Amino acid sequence: MSNVVTSLSPIGANLRRLYRFGFTAVIGFALCTLLSLAYLRHDGDSRIATSALSQARTLELLFAAQINAIDVTVLAARDVIEQELDDGHVRREYINAYLETLGQRHPNAMSIRATDGKGAVIYGSDLPTPRSNVSDRNYFIKLREDPAVGLYIDNAIVGRIDKEWVWPFVRRINTSNGTFAGVVFSRMRITEIEKLLQQVQLGGKSVIEIRDKDFGLVARDQWDGNQ
Repeated sequence: MSNVVTSLSPIGANLRRLYRFGFTAVIGFALCTLLSLAYLRHDGDSRIATSALSQARTLELLFAAQINAIDVTVLAARDVIEQELDDGHVRREYINAYLETLGQRHPNAMSIRATDGKGAVIYGSDLPTPRSNVSDRNYFIKLREDPAVGLYIDNAIVGRIDKEWVWPFVRRINTSNGTFAGVVFSRMRITEIEKLLQQVQLGGKSVIEIRDKDFGLVARDQWDGNQ
């Protein structure tokens, strides 16, 4: 019998709910969760496909909750930095301590860091000398050029400080008059995303993948039917 390959993009209604929390349309692309079911055979096809759809929806809810939690911490960090900038006396040690505390509250996210308007990473923990600069990153350029963007979810990248594959979640920092003052970001480790995928057991021979906004591979887990 012929094999069946099904691709699902199970975002939809939950993303619309996220929009009401201030997410922008870019998230609709960044959260393209591509679920590929490969080599489903014989009379188990329908059962496995139904189970896969159910688990895809569960995975959608899980990632929506994860991203919402990360964005809450990024927003809190942004608000504190903008307040310090508005006060005209930036207490860098205070900001660093606050970002570290925020980062500790989300186990699946890496530490929160922030830049100045030129892209130098000046806030956060374990910063290198000389300073890392992210002014060439897509997320920095996008947020610098478009003040209307809310949460920006970039493609998976290798972090320049931690040297790990990560998925960045970024927001713009503004001065009181709306001038661009940098970005604040957190990231999910790809290894942590892979652990989440491992909780999904589709049955049969199947593959589950998370894809970024350009459909580049973020994380993948394979079910060989014998597990």
